[in-house]
Amino acid sequence: MSGAVTADRSVILTTGPADAASGTLIVAYATESGNARGVAAAAGAYAASLGLGHRVVDLAEVAPADLASAASLLVVAATAGEGEAPERSAGFLAALLADDAPRFDGVRFAVLALGDLAYPTFCGHGETLDARLAELGGIRMAELVRCDFDYQADASGWIPRTVPLLAPMTATGTGTGTGTGTGTGAGAAITLEQPGEEYEAVLAERRELHGEGAERRSVQLTLELDRDASFEAGDVVLITPQNDPAVIDDLLEAVGLSDHEALRAELRDLDITSVTAAHVAAWADRTGDPGLRTLAAAGPGALAGYLGTHRLADLLRSVRTRLTPNEFRSLLRAQPPRSYSIASSPLVSRRRLDLLVAETSWRASDGGQRTGVASGDLIDRRPIGSRFRVRIAPNEQFRLPADPSTPVVMIGPGSGVAPFRGFLQERRASGASGAAWLFFGHRRRSSDYLYEHEWQAALNDGTLQRIDLAFSRDQEQKVYVQHRILDRADELAEWIASGAELYICGDRAMGAAVEQALESALGPSRSGGTSLADLRAQNRLHKDTY
Repeated sequence: MSGAVTADRSVILTTGPADAASGTLIVAYATESGNARGVAAAAGAYAASLGLGHRVVDLAEVAPADLASAASLLVVAATAGEGEAPERSAGFLAALLADDAPRFDGVRFAVLALGDLAYPTFCGHGETLDARLAELGGIRMAELVRCDFDYQADASGWIPRTVPLLAPMTATGTGTGTGTGTGTGAGAAITLEQPGEEYEAVLAERRELHGEGAERRSVQLTLELDRDASFEAGDVVLITPQNDPAVIDDLLEAVGLSDHEALRAELRDLDITSVTAAHVAAWADRTGDPGLRTLAAAGPGALAGYLGTHRLADLLRSVRTRLTPNEFRSLLRAQPPRSYSIASSPLVSRRRLDLLVAETSWRASDGGQRTGVASGDLIDRRPIGSRFRVRIAPNEQFRLPADPSTPVVMIGPGSGVAPFRGFLQERRASGASGAAWLFFGHRRRSSDYLYEHEWQAALNDGTLQRIDLAFSRDQEQKVYVQHRILDRADELAEWIASGAELYICGDRAMGAAVEQALESALGPSRSGGTSLADLRAQNRLHKDTY
């Protein structure tokens, strides 16, 4: 067959238990940002081009028992955080790892794992699924393939190599390669597209949100797009940052290439700061250094501390050796885009949108202070009026309820409050009648009460019914949003019992602490017995953590 298979959001995805007798290929995905779903959709379309019966399912919407009778199973699995499953599909993974998980005897399978190489366990979720399916009796038809954030080329090649391996078996036990026997054996070309749409943006405004004495800066950026954008409150903007010239100079000095001006220009748009496990292993082999060899062999857990506190220049300088420009280039990858929640509503403007960017800084292994690539670029280096490409991507699991009368509880300390500003703008502009409750926290009220006047205005006009605050450094004993949740347990349980939906946005450590507090707050004596697990099952718990 000719033509192209294109992954997009319009593909109809179906769910339901597999039927082994039909020889149906099940294409299952676990997605965080939509990339895995796009790959799964393309794999399903490719299977159709070969004449293969197939079904595409979201692991968040099925149980292991629904897949255990499949003839063939193709899995596309994104990884979140430190090797974890995406939030929506965490329940499937837990059930698959449970002692009473169903057997997958005779199920032929293959797994494609998506991740970010900057994390030691960058494809940990896919690795866990692959190992567990084999442990439960599945027959691995192809070795696990791991993809970095720029997955398109690898995934586009993996689909036509792997889908035919999972074609229905003939009487002699070999795959037909064409499904029903009527196909040509050659599928359509694969074209993978990232979710969302690209725009040209102008940095129109930069507004400082922190007050005097703040330990870290928080800045609102206003972007003006080249045309009206299609997005919803809760969606995200992807921006690829440019590197600090001082960091480029430092890295070139570390490898003896300071006089290479062409290379200096290239490094502006490459990832020159992240240190990966592959970097450590390559540098250990290159230099023969015993300390690096020990570190490279230590495993993800031991490596995590090193990777989190070192830049690539630190590694290369630890045992110096001169590189040629091409050898140096081989160590680098493209610059990953950074994701920012849109802090405004499309009902206010579809062309001008706001982002909240918090400064990221940390103390490095050498005692120096380091600043994040993206926050340093967007807060300090990129001038007002500069033009750059952005992508607006859907965040479909972090949207306001379809029914505007549904109450919402929003938990967003620090920069995690960004999407909730958009939510409240949306509720005000649409005249939504549902009550809204915000939990916000930061370090000090005097310097870190982001959007204070806007929250007060929302309280005054009824868009926001209540707000609970936690400023951790304003008293001797630190107080965080999870403490406020426990303080308000009875009222919170009443809101949940009345049908409220819960939203959590911020870093993963905060998200875990908030979930633990919610488990206590929603005890069996409150909220009509509604648990956090119930809220997940009812799609009333929404998380955007990073």
